[in-house]
Amino acid sequence: MRLITTKELRALHIATRHHHLINGRLAIFRYADEYGFNGAARQFGLDRKTVRTWHRRWVVSGPARLVPRQGIFAWRIHRAMSSTGMLVPAVG
Repeated sequence: MRLITTKELRALHIATRHHHLINGRLAIFRYADEYGFNGAARQFGLDRKTVRTWHRRWVVSGPARLVPRQGIFAWRIHRAMSSTGMLVPAVG
């Protein structure tokens, strides 16, 4: 599994701030190819389930699914609170 170039990641419309994360996770997958998910998790200080989840996302959807998702929900809460002054569930 090779690293993805910046040009390729830009073509997929992935933010520049996430490029190093995606290539780091691909490096973990290369290690996992040789030593397995348990070995990769142990080597990089991750939970085995995390490595497997990232790998499943990669297989199904490619590099776009390796972008961290936790910021999306926080941004929606902030947007809803700033416009209304109270917490409203965001739709969509």
